[in-house]
Amino acid sequence: MKRLFLLLLLLPPGIWLILSQVNYQHTKTYPAQQISPEVIAWIEKEAHGKQLAGIEDICDFSNQIVSEHLSYRYSSSVRNPNLAWQTRNVNCLGYGSLQAAVITYLLQKYKIQDWYAEQHSCRTRIGNFWLGSLSPELGYHTYSAVINRKTHEKIIPDACMYDLIRAAYNKEL
Repeated sequence: MKRLFLLLLLLPPGIWLILSQVNYQHTKTYPAQQISPEVIAWIEKEAHGKQLAGIEDICDFSNQIVSEHLSYRYSSSVRNPNLAWQTRNVNCLGYGSLQAAVITYLLQKYKIQDWYAEQHSCRTRIGNFWLGSLSPELGYHTYSAVINRKTHEKIIPDACMYDLIRAAYNKEL
């Protein structure tokens, strides 16, 4: 019984320690794509009555609506945000493309010109260990990145990870 208690006590800090060492080795960048009138109507419906006052509100909102609309499926690789929105079952590529397109649309709508969104592909590591040596599913990831044109501050509102582990976005300078 004591061992079980000790295991339960140490498990959350152990998971935190492992997750705190996860990093992305950037490999490719893709610009956000245009979205269809149907996707725009969906964004407008979801945003109705909400105050999206700044970049953090837009990132939080995009995490929420994209993660609620999509479901993760590793085998479904879709780069087109309109197709990702229609099929709903996608891997991180679909999440990243739809989220970058949603953010781009909202930045244009609210005339926020200091920021832009794009899609990043990367190799996933824990410390110096590449997770792809265990499994391709773990070794690569695609996410949206929001970048300040002047300061180059980067916000990573990763809807796929938000959906999978309900993590909020991470900031990195």
